[in-house]
Amino acid sequence: MTNKTKYISIIIAAAVITVATGLIVFSTLRDNKQGEIPYIPVEEASPTPPALYEEDEVEEAEATPEPYYPDDEDYPLDEEEDEPERILPELTEGPIRWHTKPTWAFDQVFPFNEGMAAVEIFELSDYHWDFMHILGYMNNIGEIIIPIEHIHYPELYMYRGAPPFSEGRVAVMSVENGGIGVFDTDGNLIVPFYFQWGWTFSEGLMAVRQGGWEFINDQWVDNSRWGFIDRDGNIAIPMEFDYAVNFRGGFAPVMRDGYWGFINTSGEVVIPFIIEVIFNEIGYSIYPRFSEGMVAISTTVIEQNENEEWVYVNRWGFMDMEGNMTIPFQFKWVLDIYNDLAIVAMGGWQDWGLIDCEGNVVLPFEYNWIEIRESGLVYASHREDGHRVYDREGNQIEHPERYESFANLLPLVSFGSGFYEGFAVVQMGGWEDSLDGSRVDNTRWGYADYERNIVVPIVFDEVRSFSEGLAWVRFGNYWGLIQIIDY
Repeated sequence: MTNKTKYISIIIAAAVITVATGLIVFSTLRDNKQGEIPYIPVEEASPTPPALYEEDEVEEAEATPEPYYPDDEDYPLDEEEDEPERILPELTEGPIRWHTKPTWAFDQVFPFNEGMAAVEIFELSDYHWDFMHILGYMNNIGEIIIPIEHIHYPELYMYRGAPPFSEGRVAVMSVENGGIGVFDTDGNLIVPFYFQWGWTFSEGLMAVRQGGWEFINDQWVDNSRWGFIDRDGNIAIPMEFDYAVNFRGGFAPVMRDGYWGFINTSGEVVIPFIIEVIFNEIGYSIYPRFSEGMVAISTTVIEQNENEEWVYVNRWGFMDMEGNMTIPFQFKWVLDIYNDLAIVAMGGWQDWGLIDCEGNVVLPFEYNWIEIRESGLVYASHREDGHRVYDREGNQIEHPERYESFANLLPLVSFGSGFYEGFAVVQMGGWEDSLDGSRVDNTRWGYADYERNIVVPIVFDEVRSFSEGLAWVRFGNYWGLIQIIDY
C-alpha cells in the first residue's frame, strides 16, 4: 500500500476529528466580546538556561562512514526457487526511466522533502518483542547522507514514522543518545544530542524541550521547560513555557500554568494565557493553531437532545489574532482551516460543510467528508450522489473525473491513491490461493496519469506516491527510484 500525505481522506477525517473532540474550551470570551480580554496571571518564568556552547564551538559530526549496501547474495531479487523468474523492468524508453535501479534492502522508505528522504531498517529489540526502527537519510541521487544508525521508535514522533527535512534541517530522535540531534542536508550535526524533544523547523525556529519527569518527595513532577532554538542551535526564545508548538503564520501556541496563549517570533505574548487546556480521550493535551488568521475554539453549552433531555455539548467557533470572536459558537465539529476556508459540521457524520473566514456558507452541510487541496480545489463526497469537485467559491467543476478515483480504469485495475504530481498509484491482483493451499499476495503496482493511461507498468511489489519528481518502487527485496521525464 502507499504511504503518503493527503491522503486517504476518510482516514484523515477520523484522525483529525480525534483532535477536534478535545481542542479548546473558551467560555470566558462569551461574556466578553467587546471588553478587554482577561489576563490570567502566571508565576515568573524559570530563568533562561545557559547557552549550550560558545559561538564558533558547534560540535562537528564525525566523518560519515561508508554506508552498507546489501549484496545480491544477501537479498536475491528472485524471492523463491519455485516461483517463475521475474525480470527487472528495463525502464529506458519513453518518458519513464530508472533514476536509481533497485539496490537497497530497506524495510521502509519515506517521501522526499527538500531533496532528502528518510529510510529505515528494522531490528528486533533486545528488551521489546517488537522491531527497533533504525533511521537514516538519503539524498535524491542515492547517497546515504545521514547514516542508518539512529535507533528510534515511530510512536515518539508526531509524524508518520520519521520526521521530514524542513528549512534545511531535520531533528532526529536518537534513543541511544537520549534526545534529538539536528542535522543539515550535508549530514553535519549542527545541534548536538542535547534537548530531550523537539518538533521541526518552521519560520526559522523550532520548539524544543529540556528536562522531564522527576521523582521528587515521593511523587512524579514534570520539570520540563519549552522554548525555541534557531537553525544554528542558539536559544532564540527562552525556555520558560510548560509546552510549546511550532510557529505558523508568525504565531506559536505556548502554555503556562494550564492555559494556552500565543507568542510571535520575537517571543512577545500577543494573546495572553486565557485559553483553557482540555485533553482528548487518551489523555493528551490538545493545542490550538492559528490558520488563515483564525483559531478554532470550543465551549461547553447546555442543549436539549432528541429526547428533550438537557445535556452538555461542545460548540465550536472562531477567534481572530486579537482575541475577538469572529464566528460564534455554533458548530459541532471543526475539521480543518486552509486556504481561507474551514471544514465544519453542524450535526452528525454526514453533515460536513464549508465556510469562509467570515462565516459565510460556501458548501451546505450535506457531505460525508470534504478535503481542501493545495491546488485550491475542494474535493467532497456528497451523501446522496458521491464525489464532487469544487473551486474555492463553491462552483462545481464540470469534469471532475480527472480528480476522482477511477475504479474502472481497466479490467482488473483499481485505484490506489490520489494524484500526486500528476500521477496516481494503481494496482492489479491481490491475495490468491497457491497450489499448496497457502495464501499468496500477488498484488502488483504501477502508475497512471490524469488521462487514465498506464505510464509505469504494473509490475512492482510495492510503491510510493511521487514526491519532488521521484517515486520509490520495490521489486523483490530491493527499493529503487523512478522518474518520469518529458511527459
